[in-house]
Amino acid sequence: MPRINPNNQNTPKGERTLDTSDERNPADVHVGSRVRLLRISAGMSAEELCAALGVTVEKMRAFESGASRIGPSLLYEVSKLLKCSPTAFFEGLN
Repeated sequence: MPRINPNNQNTPKGERTLDTSDERNPADVHVGSRVRLLRISAGMSAEELCAALGVTVEKMRAFESGASRIGPSLLYEVSKLLKCSPTAFFEGLN
């Protein structure tokens, strides 16, 4: 999935472009893996979480693998459903 590249040196100052590399952002991968870990720990299937959030299973797989970035409002909803703190998704991120 294309990512916004804020540091592209070939654009006017302040303009952002899409970065089409296939590299996953380490923070997105970490947060996604924590979503999966905490979901499993809570005894919730991906299908159950998706139904509660109104997202597809494919989209949840993309979030959990770090291929797609999960937005803050959706991450907050996930934390409420999993009964954990929103900061739990960032534990261990350095």
